Amino acid sequence: MWFKKRQEGEAAKDSVESPECNGTSGSIEMVERIEKDIVVVHPEGKIMGGDETTTLCDTLRQLMNEGIMKIVMDFGKVTWINSAGIGVIMGCFTTLRRMGGNMKFASPSDKVKYYLQITKLNTVFEIFDSSGKAVDSFH
Repeated sequence: MWFKKRQEGEAAKDSVESPECNGTSGSIEMVERIEKDIVVVHPEGKIMGGDETTTLCDTLRQLMNEGIMKIVMDFGKVTWINSAGIGVIMGCFTTLRRMGGNMKFASPSDKVKYYLQITKLNTVFEIFDSSGKAVDSFH
């Protein structure tokens, strides 16, 4: 795995980039934090269907393969998402639900909120103002 898992109480800015994510425009970096049996994934940048989306999908699938069934997607640092990015997330969400798990969204930017509203996906996903509230909702 190319990402570093962060235990509760560790510093928030640990990250390891994948080979596909070189920090250029359109790339995505993720930090994961495990709080009890819940993982919070923090993508950054744009999720537009390119390598960054593949990296995100691979990360989510790896978590599911490891038995993580409660995932919070914290979109606080996502500047934009398009239909290709949402499609990949929807696929992972559907797989997770079939496995008995759940995915919740947190901290979407105004642009991401707008996209979720116009596509009516805000009625599909549980969306919270913060990752803390999303994590609490699992209890």
